[in-house]
Amino acid sequence: MNQGSKILGSHFYFVLDGTAYTQPGAGTVDRNNKPAQADTSWNDLGIGQCGVTRGQEEREVWAPTPGRLRRYDIIHTKHKMDWKLDCEELSPTVWVVLMGSGALATGGTTGQYNPLSAPRFRGWLHVQQYDQGDALFNTVDQYGVLTPSGEVKFDDNVIKVAFDFKGLHSVFNTGNIAQ
Repeated sequence: MNQGSKILGSHFYFVLDGTAYTQPGAGTVDRNNKPAQADTSWNDLGIGQCGVTRGQEEREVWAPTPGRLRRYDIIHTKHKMDWKLDCEELSPTVWVVLMGSGALATGGTTGQYNPLSAPRFRGWLHVQQYDQGDALFNTVDQYGVLTPSGEVKFDDNVIKVAFDFKGLHSVFNTGNIAQ
């Protein structure tokens, strides 16, 4: 990676646990099974802005040196990575996660939904980030839980939906810097 200033445009995709996929081979989405990016099971959450927070707890280790205890080491425990997504597009997937409804009755882009009938959305998040020259800069795949964050206003502006994505452990969590 070359050092320099970057402006990143972010694109978000999500696939829900239990979804069938065919690439790289047939399977069902869960913590240990992730579809290839080319698979049609991924749902486009749209474009927007995002932020990432990495956290951990730490334990201080103290040792005599020789007569007083001084901090000797810090051990990090309980690692986590969470995302804030601000989506500026309204897709069927954004709508069903916002309403907590699960899939639309027709399985497509229109149809009946039942608010709060499926309040938890666990699955895979795929983030693609492009720099100011439209070159792919970073991709991240992480398993976790996607939930709406805060109020969504339906007024005379573009509808913006904010999500919290709380990352969970999977050996298949991965990232790649492209430049």
